[in-house]
This record gives sequence, C-alpha cells and structure tokens, in this order.
Amino acid sequence: MLEGSKVSMSEKFNELIQLLKTPEYGVASQFDLKKREKVIKQASKIKVALVMLVKDQAVIIEKVLHKAKEFNIDEFIIVDTGSSDGTKEILEKLDFIHLKEMEWVEDFSKMRNDAAKFTDADWIFTLDSDEVILESSFDMKLLISIYEELGDGLFSISFEVHTEEHNSFEIPSKIYNPSRMEYYGLVHEELRGKLSHLPVETKVAKVQIVNHGASLTEKKKFSKDERYEKLLMKMIEIEPTNPRWFCLLPVSSIEKFEASGNYKELIIKYLYADKTINLEKDNINFGNYTRMLFQKLIVHMMIFENKDSAYKIA
Repeated sequence: MLEGSKVSMSEKFNELIQLLKTPEYGVASQFDLKKREKVIKQASKIKVALVMLVKDQAVIIEKVLHKAKEFNIDEFIIVDTGSSDGTKEILEKLDFIHLKEMEWVEDFSKMRNDAAKFTDADWIFTLDSDEVILESSFDMKLLISIYEELGDGLFSISFEVHTEEHNSFEIPSKIYNPSRMEYYGLVHEELRGKLSHLPVETKVAKVQIVNHGASLTEKKKFSKDERYEKLLMKMIEIEPTNPRWFCLLPVSSIEKFEASGNYKELIIKYLYADKTINLEKDNINFGNYTRMLFQKLIVHMMIFENKDSAYKIA
C-alpha cells in the first residue's frame, strides 16, 4: 500500500511539473529520486487554505467552490461581505467551508489581509467568488513544495486569469505565504513583503482560471469601473512615483486625464529619468510597466500628435 502511494505521488509530481514554465520546468524535470522524495514529503506537511471574499454570487458560488475542492486544499474560509441575493443561504448548506462575515470596507487589501487572519494555514490560495479553475484536479500542496525547492526568498504563485469576453488574460498572484507577505493597494492590490514592503517575486504556473466578473453585466452590477477609478486615483496620490496605479486605470479615467492635459505628462514622468522624451537607454526607467507605458505614449501620439514622432518611438 505504501509503495502504491509512492507511485501515485510520483505520478502526481510528473504531472505537476508540466504546469511549470521555463526555466523552472527544466530544473524540476531533472530532480533525482532523493530530491523528488524530499519534495513529496514536504508537501504532506503544508497546510493550504482557500480564502475568499464574496458578495451576491448566488448564481455561481457553489460551482466555484465545488471545483476548488479538487486541488487538495485543507480549509475553505469564505467571508461574506453583505450578500442579499441568497448567496449566504447557499454557503450555509456547504459542510466543507467555514463561513465568516465582515462588513465591507472600500479597501481590497485590508479586506483580504483581515480575511487571512481567519486561518493559520502556511499558504493561502486567493480565489475570487466569480472565478472557476479550468484545469483538471492537481495537488496544490505539491505544486507549492516544488516551487519551494526550486527557489529561495519571497515568492508567490500566479495563475492565468482569463475573461469570458476578451482574448487577453492577467497573471495575478494566487498563492502566497501570509506570515511573510500581505496585500497592498486599495484596488488591483499586489503582494508585498511584510518586512521589505517591496513587491514579491511571482512564479507563473500554467494554470488557467476564467473570471466571470469581467463581463459588462457584472461590472455594472457592482459599479466596478467607477469604484476602481476612484481608488486608483487615490493610489496615484499615495504613491505618485509608482506607475502601477496609473497603468491600471480604466479607459474612462484616461479620457479625463487627456481632457486635463496631464495624460502625456504623467507617462513621460514615469518613463524618462529627465522627464523628457529622450530615447537614450540610460534615460529610460525600466520596470514592470515600461512596455505598457510606451504603448500608451505611442497610441496617444498617434491619435493626438504627429504620427512620425510616434513611429520613431515605436
């Protein structure tokens, strides 16, 4: 029986490394038997909790949670923030979850960090209440253990989050260690180290999730564009040198910036060290949002200015 269990875990290991991207896949695929056994043993000691905030998702919440059960998660902490559509009644009937309640505060990081206090898990899996995992079942503990063996320092694990109406996808952090990191930002929050206060490195796994909350219907239902715009504008005031919050603004906000004449000025401030369009390499502020900022600048110049100048930058 023990030998059969080892074979089963070995098979799970071989399946899981297929979810790793280069170069992690190349390294993990070369693990010898001793290292593989170490990873499998460590996985058995990890406690993983799904922590979810939910409001008014009666149509989909049961499907979301039953799918999440397939991934070897120890604890399900579901925090209702004021549902009135029957969501809470559905959750009360699910015997595998722990239902909690919190009053909503318009600060997504605070809500996520406070919800994380309901568990003592080593790792937290953050799943939105309108997100469904598309992959067939895999062992989340083993995935974490493989990444722990591969790296050092702080890291989170990200999945590909697709929307129903668009071909593009995002790669937000989904799995993290709550003792060493926490969320930051009023909206479109990111994980930062509790001691360093710096963004945490993310490891991207080839796991796909579909987000049903990005539809026009859902956005209107929760007034997402209007709310997110206000919160992102506040973040720009709080962290004026961080381009993240500017880059994540919805289209409606961009139009307002354009009307005020500050749009191009902000892009140049974030992109160039001397605050002028100077394409010398040493003058460009390279970072996670450099490409997005260049795209915004080029589009702006193509529409409102000289196309030849835009071509030079492109």
